[in-house]
Amino acid sequence: MTSRSTLLKRAAVALSSAAVVLTGAVVLTGVSADAAIKKAETPFAYQGSAYGTRVTAGDPNSGGVASGRTAWSVLGCTAMAPVRNDKGSNVGKVNANDYIQVGAVDSFTSSYRLPTKKTYGSRSVNKVADIVLGSADGPQLMIGALTTKAHAFNDHGTFRAGTNLSLADLETKDVVPQEAGPLQDLVDAIDAGKDQAATAIIEAAGSDGIAIPGLGTIYMAGKETKRTRATFGMASAYGIRVELENGSRVDIGRAWARIQKANPAGVFAGNAYGYEAVVADGVAGLGRTPYQQLPCPGTKGEWRTNSLAEAPQNAQLNATGLKAQTYGKPDADGSAVARARASVAELTVGGQLEIQGIVGQVNVFQNKDGKVVRRTLEGTRIGAIIANGQTQEIPAPGESITIPGVATITAGDRVELGRRGVLVHALRIEMLDTGLVLNVGTAKAKITR
Repeated sequence: MTSRSTLLKRAAVALSSAAVVLTGAVVLTGVSADAAIKKAETPFAYQGSAYGTRVTAGDPNSGGVASGRTAWSVLGCTAMAPVRNDKGSNVGKVNANDYIQVGAVDSFTSSYRLPTKKTYGSRSVNKVADIVLGSADGPQLMIGALTTKAHAFNDHGTFRAGTNLSLADLETKDVVPQEAGPLQDLVDAIDAGKDQAATAIIEAAGSDGIAIPGLGTIYMAGKETKRTRATFGMASAYGIRVELENGSRVDIGRAWARIQKANPAGVFAGNAYGYEAVVADGVAGLGRTPYQQLPCPGTKGEWRTNSLAEAPQNAQLNATGLKAQTYGKPDADGSAVARARASVAELTVGGQLEIQGIVGQVNVFQNKDGKVVRRTLEGTRIGAIIANGQTQEIPAPGESITIPGVATITAGDRVELGRRGVLVHALRIEMLDTGLVLNVGTAKAKITR
């Protein structure tokens, strides 16, 4: 265990560093001039994401179970600024988990431009109020508010990035340290009403975290990254990560922002994944497996691939031969092509349903004038559907069949993304007995300006 004196020194350094970040007004404060500036296309591409909570058991990108993200705000790839997206929710228990309760959650993501100051940026902010960690009959850590911020920007041609985390109004119940160390330091800071010092103590604990017997281990900024290069800036932070004694992991306060040089032909957006399972209106499910994103500047006309020979097996779902691919080709004359493709060789669900040769593909074509002229699902197909050993008729694109007692299956489920993009689920499967909703062979592509 880290010694008390060493931890307190590290906490002092963390606290000093936080003060430096807070004094950097351009990094973390709002830009009140946003509202007065007309939205316009810029030379940069912006992205961002912010949400309040997410509960996982295992890696959600490799078949692990995950709750939905609360108050999830997303800034997709765009060259336009200013743009702002706000989300809010009142959560209560997260994923019916007795170890975590959350009050109001507010998130926003935004792009901005200050042309007279030659500053452009992407900001993501999340605020979670009234967090209670731990069961009612055991030790608890209570947080009045957690704010997580990420900011990536370009200032006079140089990319920069910053993050900020803050806790307010910390309390504990039935938390009794057994010896001197990180937990005792944390309790002392909370008892003294020194919220900022408590934040620094948790952060200083680093990868070891602070173990609270009967509750779990708490980590400040489980993942915190700031990167800048000649072509981009990126900031990413999780406010708190808690690995609970009931076996689940809780991420609280997520903010991520990115800015990079945009391609003159446009900004690409999209993704592909083999499958995603959802239960009870998004509360719990299986993560997007495997997942491949389409980068904002495209892929220089090459397919980017993420493949998986076999998805993690469980009693309800087995899949083999999974592949997710994206493609973005900008041309010098202003034309562009965006594609996304997801395929699953074989999928079995619940022991009753077997589907073979699943491919979902979308294709978006832009002419040299910057107009999207075609959006197609060419390449989307289903090889065979077998239920209880009987081969079923494959529905026409956009149509469904119901197999009594088994599932309702929709093929080629197309979703329009305005006039510049399109998404397809090669299959959407709704299991009649369990309520499981499964999106298979999902592909999404868009070209924006």
